Amino acid sequence: LTAVYLGSTQTLNPTHTKIRRAMTAQCNTSSECHWLQISHSSKDTNIVDLLSVYKKATFCLCPPGDDPARKAVFDCIVSGSIPVIFELNTIYNQYHWHFTEQEALDISVYIPGGMVRSGKVDFMSVLLAISPEVIRKKQEVLATIAPRVQYAMPPPERLADRYDNTTWDPPFKDGVELTLDGMFAR
Repeated sequence: LTAVYLGSTQTLNPTHTKIRRAMTAQCNTSSECHWLQISHSSKDTNIVDLLSVYKKATFCLCPPGDDPARKAVFDCIVSGSIPVIFELNTIYNQYHWHFTEQEALDISVYIPGGMVRSGKVDFMSVLLAISPEVIRKKQEVLATIAPRVQYAMPPPERLADRYDNTTWDPPFKDGVELTLDGMFAR
């Protein structure tokens, strides 16, 4: 599977709704793209099921929504699926505590949403033209960023006997620690 989109076409922003509708229409014409329609405020979805869908795809589509921040970007990163964004502010200049501007470029593909909306760009053609080498490099950077956007859990063996007063130092700063560092640095 080349690309996947988990979401709806409806947003509070009419322009973003048009981008989503054009994107899903293009997705529906390709056997390499899968759209799993999830209602705007779905409470009956299981994150494990969603992440397993992302893991099967090389690219995950992250169209603009009600606000610039997209949970799907984090789901994609954690799953190892390359985020495809349609507005620059979806990922750039958003998460500077977790990854640099260069890393944001390195892990994502940007396709202008206006070009998709107007029909001037077939995003699947763009994605299918990306070389395996470029995909591999993006996935390598994703693997280094993933720990920085999630909560680090101690290994089960460290949780077995909590009476010994040992602490667990994760081998990296996780998303929570980076967020707190960023907040306290202000």
